Amino acid sequence: MDPSLSWSNKSLQIVCSTLIPSFDQLIGGGFAVSSLNVIDEDCDRIYSSMLTKAYISSAIIANQRVIIFSSSIKTKNARFLKELPVQSAVNDYEEKTPNTDDALKIAFRYSNLPSYPSGDVSATVRLDFGNNIDASVLENASVDFYEHSDIISILENLISSTNIKSNVCRILIDQIDSPLSTLSVSQLPKIFHRIKVLIRQLPNSVCLATLSSDRCNKTFNYGLLETISPSIRNRIHVLSDCVVRLIGFDEDENDNNPYSADYVGFLHLLRLPRLNSLAPYNPTLEATEFGIKLRNSKRYLTIEKLALPPDLGETVNRFTSSVQVTDNKSCSKTFVNF
Repeated sequence: MDPSLSWSNKSLQIVCSTLIPSFDQLIGGGFAVSSLNVIDEDCDRIYSSMLTKAYISSAIIANQRVIIFSSSIKTKNARFLKELPVQSAVNDYEEKTPNTDDALKIAFRYSNLPSYPSGDVSATVRLDFGNNIDASVLENASVDFYEHSDIISILENLISSTNIKSNVCRILIDQIDSPLSTLSVSQLPKIFHRIKVLIRQLPNSVCLATLSSDRCNKTFNYGLLETISPSIRNRIHVLSDCVVRLIGFDEDENDNNPYSADYVGFLHLLRLPRLNSLAPYNPTLEATEFGIKLRNSKRYLTIEKLALPPDLGETVNRFTSSVQVTDNKSCSKTFVNF
């Protein structure tokens, strides 16, 4: 096995790490090889862009080949590549771990909640988004650029190449539903089905595709551009192995968000891979919604379990996200005056 890959005992798969331990822990150790993964972007592409940059940067650090299909990222001088994070030289990431020996005195009802697998907190390999990749490292990296219309032909050429089993390749399909893309939105389910078939024949390759936010399309499109319908988006999710949806609080309509003080957004696990088993790897959690937090002056990205805000009286359900709260507020309520 290639040294840049690792075996996950939890998901029973060979995985590629993103160097974000908390995110890798949620999906079973990293993106599984020969898998098709999808990220539903947040409206402003802030946190989805950070995950995508971590996916590419970790490949460059491991000396893996990178293939990018994009209508906006066409050269190494693109802003997206120049802003790639670097491996942290000093482990100044600090996270306080709770002492399980001490009983909770005030919030006693929290003691029975399931524990969150936060990953290896003591890991020294992390990505620092406060520093950008060196220009010489990016210049020497193996990065190829193609248009969306070349996806099928390039993947078929990779399968027919002789060094398919020796080289690790990470594939990024950036905003395949973009208005700048040459592909029709109605053809996307068929294209994703073909991509998944080809990825299964690439033993040391991982594919990550990003889709634009449906909430952003509803707000700013005004019906002028062709966008993905909910039915097509659901079909793409079913065809994919792992699906993650990101929502930023800055795009949230609820002003009284109880989580905005501690987190910057939500991460939803919509689908987990199950390549070598009948059921996907699923942590012992009661929810698939997690909080996105930026630590140390927004240099480190972490995914954490949503902490329960204090019960201050007649507030919304503390287990409900702000997106669901917005929908619930539209319901009419009748109060009885005693």
